[in-house]
Amino acid sequence: MNREEILAKAQKENKNIDLVNLKIMADSERLAGGIAGIICFMLYVAEKIITGNKNHSLLGIFSAFVAVESLYKGIKTKDKFFIIFGIVLVCAAAASITKAVITFVNTGRA
Repeated sequence: MNREEILAKAQKENKNIDLVNLKIMADSERLAGGIAGIICFMLYVAEKIITGNKNHSLLGIFSAFVAVESLYKGIKTKDKFFIIFGIVLVCAAAASITKAVITFVNTGRA
């Protein structure tokens, strides 16, 4: 396949894709993730201040979200930084979720 054939095939495949909608979707997902992260952090801090408890499940949820996002981006772009960052966050998420489960089993609360 030569360059012109590849270009023609790519143009044909992308004919029905609206780049503005793709940008809007990407921006909305990024905004939603950021707001979810802020809410998780605020709830974590509020619970720590009010009750003195550390809610590891919130940290686990947020870490898992960012880990999946980073791994996906790293695999798609072949960027080692995002892959390594994603792996580190998978470990952090696993540790936080494990701690949350242990706390729940031992105390009956998250």
